[in-house]
Formats: sequence, C-alpha cells, structure tokens
Amino acid sequence: MPDQDLTIKKIITEFREMQESFDGDQVSKYRMYLSGEFAYHSSRMAEYEELKADWWEANRQLHKSDASTNRAWDLMPAGRKAIRLARLLKSLEKLISSLRTRIDYLISEKRLSSYN
Repeated sequence: MPDQDLTIKKIITEFREMQESFDGDQVSKYRMYLSGEFAYHSSRMAEYEELKADWWEANRQLHKSDASTNRAWDLMPAGRKAIRLARLLKSLEKLISSLRTRIDYLISEKRLSSYN
C-alpha cells in the first residue's frame, strides 16, 4: 500500500536537505513513487497534446505563423496547464535520475565495503 504522506513536494524537500543520508530502502521507495507519478502525469500530458492538436487545426489559419499559433495556445487555460505539466514531468525525470545515481552510489559503496 502506498505511503499516504508521500508527495512530490515532500520528496523534493527531503532530497534537497538530506540526500547524503538517504538509504537504499528510502531511495527505492521514492523512485518507485516518482516513477508512478511520472507515468500518471505522462498520460495526462497526452490528453493535452491531443487537445492542442485539435485546437491548432481549428485555429492555425487565424494566426500569421506556427510560432504565433503556439503562443496563442500557450495563453489558453489548457495551454498553461500543459506548460505546468511539462515542467512537472521534467522535474520528475530529474528526480528519478538523481535517485538512480544515489542507488548506483550505494551499490558501489556496498561493493567496496565488502572488499575490506
């Protein structure tokens, strides 16, 4: 059962403050949670991409260029949500990568300590 108190914001805060002290279990739990969040928000992003395609098709002729059409989309409420969602996905991607780096470090540390 997922940890009900776990949030992306909590993980970011803890990671910024205590990343050196994260143990393997904690890192794995966070990585699994964030991977699930990434999958969920990716599917939401797909919905916004479909909305954009439909909106773009209906509105392209009203604008001078593709760039101005894209800017007009970005100003729409759905466009703004898509921008926030894209930033969230990028943040999740970086966090997952950082946690993978921590896992790799813990594995190499364990290997080194087994030789001593």
